[in-house]
Order: sequence, then structure tokens, then C-alpha cells
Amino acid sequence: MKKLNLLLIAVFTSIITIAQTGPAGIGNSSDNFIWLDANTLNVSNGASIASWRDTSGNDNDAIQAITGNQPIFETNSKNGFPSVHFDGTDDYLDLSTHSTTDEIYFMSVFSHTNDGTGTIFNNENHALFSSSDKVFGFYASPAEYLVQTKVKSNYEMLSFFTSNAISGDFDITNNTNRTTSTRSSFNSFTASSIGMIKNGSNTYVNPLNGNISEIIAYNREITDVERVIIRTYLAAKYDLPVLSDFYNFNYRSTHKHGLIGVGFFNGQSHDESRGQGNVLIKNPTSLDVQFDFLNIGHDNSGFGTNTSSLPASVVEKWDQTWRVGRLGNPGQVDLEFFLESNGFASINDYVLLIDSDGDFSSGATVFETGRIFSASNNSITFTGITFSDGDYFTLAEKDPNPTAIADGDWENTSTWSCACVPDATLDVTIPATFDVTINELADAKSVSIASGGSLTIGGFDTLQVSEGLTINGSFNSGGNGTLIGNGSSPQFFTNSSGSNVSLNHLVANNSSTLFFTGGWTISNSLHASSGTLNVTGDGSVVLLSNASSTAQVLESSGSFTGNFTVQRYIPATPSNYGDISSPITNATVASIDD
Repeated sequence: MKKLNLLLIAVFTSIITIAQTGPAGIGNSSDNFIWLDANTLNVSNGASIASWRDTSGNDNDAIQAITGNQPIFETNSKNGFPSVHFDGTDDYLDLSTHSTTDEIYFMSVFSHTNDGTGTIFNNENHALFSSSDKVFGFYASPAEYLVQTKVKSNYEMLSFFTSNAISGDFDITNNTNRTTSTRSSFNSFTASSIGMIKNGSNTYVNPLNGNISEIIAYNREITDVERVIIRTYLAAKYDLPVLSDFYNFNYRSTHKHGLIGVGFFNGQSHDESRGQGNVLIKNPTSLDVQFDFLNIGHDNSGFGTNTSSLPASVVEKWDQTWRVGRLGNPGQVDLEFFLESNGFASINDYVLLIDSDGDFSSGATVFETGRIFSASNNSITFTGITFSDGDYFTLAEKDPNPTAIADGDWENTSTWSCACVPDATLDVTIPATFDVTINELADAKSVSIASGGSLTIGGFDTLQVSEGLTINGSFNSGGNGTLIGNGSSPQFFTNSSGSNVSLNHLVANNSSTLFFTGGWTISNSLHASSGTLNVTGDGSVVLLSNASSTAQVLESSGSFTGNFTVQRYIPATPSNYGDISSPITNATVASIDD
């Protein structure tokens, strides 16, 4: 019976000038020569592992063609992540390419149950073993060892480093315990393997009884700041203690996946990280003080979209969210989202949602600053972002149609959620509490005024609407404003405010039909320049007349349908006199136009 254990080994390196696609955003395929992650194995629990794919980009897979020597896959080994179990008898994997690097940095999270020596990993020059209550590096020929304590059966994080000098530094760290020494010479193993080691007689010996979840190795010494970020990545993923932890333990329960980070430590900075996820952090503005760090992990929810918990100006967002761990003052950062096949909006409608509690429907910041689309990367970048510790964020799509977000002028971009000026292609919404004023020719596809909202046409200005106008709040055309319905298909102007809407000039320029419902009054002129103006619905259209002016129907090429009320102001007359007229029927406005 195979016993569940875990071993994770990782070595990390960082080259800032090249894309940081290695684990935790440290290094890339040029220096991260192997990365084995059990979570990438798409097999069922108990399946034999003939090949463990290398995700470093070097195709250095760990393989075993002999069925009886194949380790098995085990699910839910540590913090919800799987592992590969070696049986302590004859299970092992060989690397596709023998590693001959002198300098190496290697990390692991693992568990073992063997009392005798069990092989974790070896390449040509170095070997790492576990035994009972310790782990040790076999780093010289003749044999010399550097030993570190380890609790048997516990999952722990192991790192191992040695330089490329014949007499070089040697470092082994297990969880929070660190031991250093000086190596005197290299080994000369003939194969790179995991789980067992090939001796000078070409026999595989020292089998591991334990589990390995991840193996990562670099062919260079990584910097102190890179070590901190990598160890934070592994600690968050497998819920383990580390020498220095810069990602809050409270965040690990949900956002433990794919951690990447930037930071400053021991005089060294790391200022760009992507890993193998869809987000790149770059250009921190203030990495210059010890312990300035910004790390992010995600909840692995994927790149579908949803419409839940959204602010009013946003229509959908990615399912996946990220959470920020911030320490010190890393300053502002830029984020680049790689869309790949997961795009869901027009390039100008992408926004970044940032929220302190993960409920984006209230209190969220809709961030658009510096939005740049890269066709070559198929990516969206936002610049100058300031995060607080614990912030959540995700990529979202704003409603391309403008919604008023402040009192202001129609032609002022700061009035609208789209940061644009509405035009004839857009549906405009004015929510409650906001007052918008038109000070020049304004166009919209449709306009909806909520109860408590208001729209005013100032001066001699005009609003042209090609589809619907819905009024539940206040609409005021002023003393000289003009409202034009200029559609080409049936359109509806609906007053549901409960009070008459007062218009100054009304032009029906719809080649089909403009329908009016609700109560409307016109104080200056009515012109049906095209199509039909239809008021057969509820309410009425009243042409006003008073002592100072009388609304008139201008000569029209269009037609009128429905009941219009035309007022005629009659001033006070001397006693005993009055105006007398005879009734008329079947008359047109033109026949009585004087």
C-alpha cells in the first residue's frame, strides 16, 4: 500500500531583463532548467506516472518506462494540492536531459517516512537526501555532507544552494532552519534522477519513501530578494512557515495559487514578475527600502465571466480574482493582463476593479488609468496603480454606454462613466441624484432619466435622439432648447414621471413613426418634418397659449396621428362682448393656417 507523503523541490533564479515566467515570476527557461509541478498532471488518483512534464519550457520531463518502477499520483496531499508518491522500494524517475550544472539553486516541499537514506534529487554534481529526522546535501567527493533537521512525515520546504567554484559556498534551508558551509569538490553522478540515485555500478539505490509535489531548479545563484519571493510562493501554495513571510496567512485559504511578486531585500530589488499566469506586475515606483514587497495570488476560478457583485458602470468581470499582500511601501505598479483566448470586451472597455473586501458591488474602484492595448501581446495594461494590503482585483468590462456619475455638463467627459462624450451610437442613463445640462448640440441613441435624475437643455441648444427617450425624473428644454426625434424606425418618447414634461421646440424627424406617451406640453413650436408623430397612446400633447406667446405648428412634410390639444389664449374683453366662431370638422392644420 502506498503511503501519502509530499516532497517539493525547487530552485529559482531571476533575470530582470527577460520576461519573468519562472515560478513566482523568478527567472525563465534560460536559467530555470526544470520545473515539475504535480498539479499539472492530468491523471486520476492512484494512476502510475510514466512521465512528469517539465513546465520550465525546457522539456526536461521526468520519465520512467518500466511500469514496476513508476511512482503514483495522489490527490489532496497538502493544502489541497496533489503529489507524486515514491514507494521506498524501487520507484524513481530519470530526467530527460542529464543536468551537469555546477551552480544550482533548488527548493522543495516534501514529506518522507524512510529511516534509511532516500533520494530526493540529484544531478551530475550534487545530491539531496532525506533520512529519518534530517535532510542532507551530498556535495563532495570524497563524501561530505551538510545536514539539516526535519520532522519525519511532516510536509516541509527545503532549499539547497551551492556555487560553481570548486571550493564554494553551500546552503541548505528547511522551513525556517538554515545551515551554511563551504564545499570542497563536486560529485560525478552519471544520471539526473528523482526518488533513487544511480551509483558507480550503474545501479539505482537509496529509494525515497515519500511524496514530491513540485521540483524547481536553477542553474545560477538567485538573489536574496528572489529567494524571499519564491519561498513566499511555496509557503502560500502549501500553507507552510518560512524564514520571511510576505503574504498574509489569512489570504492563503482562497488566494493561494500562482503567487508572483516584486520587492526589495538586502539591497537587491526584483521589479517584474509574471510566472505562468495571465498577470504581469512591473514598474514599481518605490522599491528602495528593506522589506518593500507586493505579492499577489489568485483563487484559480478561471477565465469565464460573470455578472454578479458588480458596480453600476460595469457589465461583467472575470471569474478569477487576485489578492494583494503588501509590505512596506512598494509604491505604484503597472499590471498587464494577457488575454490569450479569454478576451471578452472591446479593447477600450476593459477596466480594472479593485476592492477591499471582494464584494465589487459596493466601494469598488473602477480603474482605467493608462489603459494600453498591445496587439502583439494581446494584452491590456493599466499604469500607476496603488494597492493596499488585502485588496482584491480582477479584470472587468465597463458598460460602453455612458451613465452619469456626477452633476455636470453633457459635453464634459468627467460627467460620464465611460469617460467620454455621448454620441448617436450610445444609450445614455442619468441615475437618481445626478443633474446633467446640455450646452451644445448633443446626440444619443437613447436617453433614460431615472426618478431623481434630471436633464436640462441650456440656451439655444439641441438634443437629438435616434431611438427611445424615457423620463421618470425631470426633463427641461429651457426657454429655447430643441428636442429632435430623428430615427429611421419606430421610436418611443415616454413620460412616466407623473407630471407633464414641458418642451420648447419639438421636431419629429423620424422617417417611420415617433410615438409620444404620457403628458407633454409645447410652448413654442411643433414640426413634423418627416414620418408620423403619433400621440394615440395615453396622455396628450398640448400646444400652449398665454398672454406672451402661442405655440404653433410649423409647416410640416410629415403627418400627425392622435389627439392634440391646441390652446388659444383669449385676453380679457369689455363686458357684454365675446368672440364667436362656428364649429369646424374634417379640417387640416394647413387649411386654417393664416
